[in-house]
Amino acid sequence: MRITGKIVLILILLFAAVMTPLTLVIDRMVVDLYTTHIADELKEEGQKMSSVMDDDQQQHLQHIIRALSEVSVHHYLLVDESGAAVIATPEAQGMVDQPDVEPYLRDVLQGREVAFEQRIEYAQPYYAVGYPIFGTEGQVHGGLFLFSSLLPVDVALADFHQRLLLIGSLVLLAALGLILVFARGMALPLLRMKNVTGQLADHQYEARVEVTTRDEIGQLGQSINELAVRLQYHEEQRNEFLADVTHELRTPLSYIQGYSQVLEQGWVQDEAEQTRYLQLIVRETQRLQRLVGDLADLAEMEAAVPRHVPAPVDLADVIASTVEKIQPVANEKEIRLQTITESTRICGDRDRLEQVLINLLHNAIRFTEPGGEVQVILHHRDRECELLVTDTGIGIPPDDLPHLFERFYRVEKSRNREKGGMGLGLAIVKRIVDSHGGRVTVESEPDVGTTVRIFFPFS
Repeated sequence: MRITGKIVLILILLFAAVMTPLTLVIDRMVVDLYTTHIADELKEEGQKMSSVMDDDQQQHLQHIIRALSEVSVHHYLLVDESGAAVIATPEAQGMVDQPDVEPYLRDVLQGREVAFEQRIEYAQPYYAVGYPIFGTEGQVHGGLFLFSSLLPVDVALADFHQRLLLIGSLVLLAALGLILVFARGMALPLLRMKNVTGQLADHQYEARVEVTTRDEIGQLGQSINELAVRLQYHEEQRNEFLADVTHELRTPLSYIQGYSQVLEQGWVQDEAEQTRYLQLIVRETQRLQRLVGDLADLAEMEAAVPRHVPAPVDLADVIASTVEKIQPVANEKEIRLQTITESTRICGDRDRLEQVLINLLHNAIRFTEPGGEVQVILHHRDRECELLVTDTGIGIPPDDLPHLFERFYRVEKSRNREKGGMGLGLAIVKRIVDSHGGRVTVESEPDVGTTVRIFFPFS
């Protein structure tokens, strides 16, 4: 069953669950209203006729009954103290002999008032009240019964039921129309979302949900649109990555293949020239190794498979050993590399922490002009330590700062490619810092320099 049908069925069941008991209550109220009205009339009239205490009261009642029988819609029965009928209107004759009336007759002759409703098959239904007739000394002289036919009530109720059925049918049709409109209004956005998610599954990432409300359904549509934007972005990143990887692999492989063929064919006889070709082959091979290594590291970290068990590490010692490795690179470019540290122990993977510093220092040196300066600073802050890597390099444009830690993102892509960057270094840094429970931020100003701040919790 489609969702529209399910919604319609649920709403119809809810409508029926509300209207059915409501209709029954209204019907019961109308029946009680008619019956109570008749009972009140009979009781009021019976009380007036039987209230006078007089030994000759029966004579007076006989005259009253004869007079009322010609104008009243009620029926009367007057009995003596033995229960025999003294006078009765035509419709009330024979009531005394009916078995259903006999118990009430005894109660009246014993001085008790009664009220009852009788519905006998093949007989006219009626409502009756009975009152004892007392003499001056309080003795029971007989009883007075007043009867009123319930047939008019039944006729009125039948007419009411017909009207109620007609009105109920009209209300049901109107409700069905509203339910259908409401169900379509609820189901249509969901069906549109289904179509959009199907398009997203088919890699049509430009598909969007039309959001017209701010309720939960509207929020769901907005979430799907946000998902579509992210999928589209990642698809573009993936395509760009494939293009970059293809280019980065093709270039060194072309160099390696070309220089190797030259050496293999013996086209170069000069030893110095041969040595230069071999150095180019080694350089391009190292470049390939770095690329493959970065990709492997990123895949390993994203799989959340720890390579080593975390252990206490002196971060100042890690900085010292890393700077010692990087110092020749800085010297070659005539860049001052300085450190300001204090002993700080954290819990982590020493190799991964060293990899963070290597990536950051390589970036800082790569984009700092000769004669510039790179600093590594480590100090304590409350319950955490702060590691800063600052440089006086060319800086980063503000629009690029939010994307620096995304995979394969590169600032000024053509220049980065020339310098060997693949946009993986900072992505690796971010994942290593996250795995250590830390956080990393970047501040930069073009032509002034860049500062990378890393915060680690103490072990």
